[in-house]
Amino acid sequence: MAPDAPTPDPNPGSDEARELGCRCPVLDNAHGRGAWGTSGDDAVFWTSETCPLHGPCPACNDSGVLSTMGGDTIGPCPECAP
Repeated sequence: MAPDAPTPDPNPGSDEARELGCRCPVLDNAHGRGAWGTSGDDAVFWTSETCPLHGPCPACNDSGVLSTMGGDTIGPCPECAP
């Protein structure tokens, strides 16, 4: 049996996302429908860097690689790298 595909995070600013701790703008994202009147597959969103769902990975800042303070590579980020 194949593993289930990961469930995408709910849209930024939606009620469902807010219940999961989302800190992205609610009104700017039209309650999860999309910013600037966008919606559906064409929707764009404002996100917050402090959002645990939609912000950058706290371990590697979305680089996919863990590094020392001196810049030496440790290896792939266990939080977000495949």
